[in-house]
Amino acid sequence: MECQLNSNAENVDSGNQGYGQGVYRRRILLQKTRSGVRAELEDVTHAFRLFLAHDGATVTEVMAEPLRYPFDTCPAAVEKLHPLIGSALDVDASSLRALLDPGQNCTHLYDLTLLAMAHAVREADSRVYDITVPDDSGGGVEIEVACDGVPVHRWTVREHQLIQPSPHAGMTLQKGFYRWACAAFADDSLEAAQVLQRGYFVAQVRRQDYMRAGGRPATADNMPDGACYSYNKGVVENAVHTHGMARDFSTGAEQLLRFL
Repeated sequence: MECQLNSNAENVDSGNQGYGQGVYRRRILLQKTRSGVRAELEDVTHAFRLFLAHDGATVTEVMAEPLRYPFDTCPAAVEKLHPLIGSALDVDASSLRALLDPGQNCTHLYDLTLLAMAHAVREADSRVYDITVPDDSGGGVEIEVACDGVPVHRWTVREHQLIQPSPHAGMTLQKGFYRWACAAFADDSLEAAQVLQRGYFVAQVRRQDYMRAGGRPATADNMPDGACYSYNKGVVENAVHTHGMARDFSTGAEQLLRFL
């Protein structure tokens, strides 16, 4: 069936008229259980629950529950995580990419799964990340990631490039980020940096009129093939922006992970 662009979806092209006055927020919870790790994520256009079961050394099951998502095709991406079953919790990056092609997966379920695997082998029972990205009207903004309420990174960013802190001035938050971040950070500090970079990337959705995007075909977004699961050839042709799933958390983070 052909996807039809409804009248509300046309408003996306004009952009979010309120951009510049709001804040993107994302919260991620990682919680150990008897048999694995429960992971949750919520932001403006995404809400997911995920459970990663393990035997202490290997992944035994991955289950995910998409609650809010930008495309009607997103829930089908859950099965793309299944090749991870049987792999070691501490699998190296190259082996992981051989198992799970990021471009074939839901970006956020992929990231959440990797965070759950890392959490499975750390001592702490729980961890909460809070990401804050104010709208950028062109002069640069201060973005932050906090872990369990304690700020880890606070960066001043303009047009996807760091301005402050000075040791990282000029570094990109786009392609090439992972390379320099791995050289600059390690362990928990690196994980927090990756979480913040991903949040900054997703925060750009606030530039669009996402509140009225329902019914817009994904093909109209002109995104490159493999940008995520729903933008893959064979999927994107049938993918449509979902209705009524966006939320605005500009006024505060209190509602995050309540999945309202």
